[in-house]
Amino acid sequence: MVLADLPDMSSELKKALKHKRYMVRREALRRLVPIATVEERSELVAASHDHSADIRVTFANLMEEHQWPDAIDALIDLLKDTRDFASQLAPAPSWSRYGVA
Repeated sequence: MVLADLPDMSSELKKALKHKRYMVRREALRRLVPIATVEERSELVAASHDHSADIRVTFANLMEEHQWPDAIDALIDLLKDTRDFASQLAPAPSWSRYGVA
C-alpha cells in the first residue's frame, strides 16, 4: 500500500491502526507519525494506550525522534507502565519483561 502511494493512503493507514495484528498497527504508526498534521496527532497519541507493548515502545521511540509537545502526558504515563512485555500466549514460561517504561 505504501509503495503504491495511493491518494487515500493516509486514511487506509488510519484504519490499519485498529488491525488485530500488532505488526500491522506498528507499521501504520511508523508511517503516519512523520506525515501527521497537528489535528491528526491526538489519534496517533492514543497508540500509547495500545494493549501491545511493541506499539507502546514504538510510540515512545517515534516521539523521541519527532518530539510532539502534545505527547508529553502520554509519555509520562508510559513511565508508569508496569504491564508485562512477555507474551501471555508463549508455549513455555518466560521471564517477565517490563520494557516499556
